[in-house]
Amino acid sequence: MSTTDTPGDTEEIREIFDRHDDPVLTTSEVGDALGVSRRTSLRKLTALEDAGVLTRKEVGARGAVWWLADDGEPEYMKGFGAADGTDFRDAVSTVREEFDEEFDERQNDLF
Repeated sequence: MSTTDTPGDTEEIREIFDRHDDPVLTTSEVGDALGVSRRTSLRKLTALEDAGVLTRKEVGARGAVWWLADDGEPEYMKGFGAADGTDFRDAVSTVREEFDEEFDERQNDLF
């Protein structure tokens, strides 16, 4: 963790992503939400990328978009422990995989 990243930054930035309608945000959008400069926002986002919290994709000559990194099993799947090994859990997993594939395809079309 760098000196520009604190546990509070991590939670605050996660909340910004959770509240936002888009799955990806620009450095400036996060900076505006935090009330900091683009440069400070970039340092904070890069520190969280290094920590595995965020993922980044470069767009254009000087731009980037950010999204929350996949940290293993999605939150909605964690509640299905009792359904482990049943058709229900398998069905949810299948839908998730299909959704992820479609999301990746649409994301590639945009960028």
